[in-house]
Amino acid sequence: MSDPVIFHLPGSVIRGADRIKPYYEKLIAGLPARGIDVQMVVHDRDSTLAKVDQTPGFHIADHGTARHPRLLNTGIAYLYPFWNLDPWGIRALSSIAGKKFDPALVDPVNAAAFCRRLRNRLVAKRLSRYEQPQVTLDFAPGA
Repeated sequence: MSDPVIFHLPGSVIRGADRIKPYYEKLIAGLPARGIDVQMVVHDRDSTLAKVDQTPGFHIADHGTARHPRLLNTGIAYLYPFWNLDPWGIRALSSIAGKKFDPALVDPVNAAAFCRRLRNRLVAKRLSRYEQPQVTLDFAPGA
């Protein structure tokens, strides 16, 4: 069997007090089916790099920011059901911060369709990752 993939997860998940997120369930179920051993450890941000250095295998850290050649940091992206899996960190701390955006590389037809789907799913239904007020306000057209 190959070196393990070690998931650094919240202690509440490891102890069974909180349910593991479906994203991790899929990864953790899929890897052994491919002959890859899976281990789970408590994510202690202060000792993540030391644990990676001391153990073989590849590491995936929940909401991490540590940088190591055998480590990716992961977390839910701003828009569910998308997730970040990045060598630097997640969201604003991800490696995308070091990239230059080139709009010429974006297919405008696909981007417009994707934007429409997101708008219909989130804006039209008033869905958010966060609690939203139920009161609605009317604005002038074009505001």
